[in-house]
Amino acid sequence: MFPIGTKETILLDFIGSLGKLEWLHYQSCIQDEWINDHFEKVDRSKYPPYSSFRFENELPEVILLMEDAIESYIGKVEWCITHHPK
Repeated sequence: MFPIGTKETILLDFIGSLGKLEWLHYQSCIQDEWINDHFEKVDRSKYPPYSSFRFENELPEVILLMEDAIESYIGKVEWCITHHPK
């Protein structure tokens, strides 16, 4: 499954290297959107990006490391992580 290899999936490529993913979802900068009776390319680059994923076998220590890394990050963009146990 990995790497996906697009600009929007760099984070998911890294997370996939930490453990096999059961599924993933992400927002692309340019999306196909159904408008009236056809698909059109829509620019979503002004919206906040997101990535969602689930590990096949969740390792609590990996989740804790990810949470610590995100909470300690200081930069121009604020990051957040939400964890939902299986």
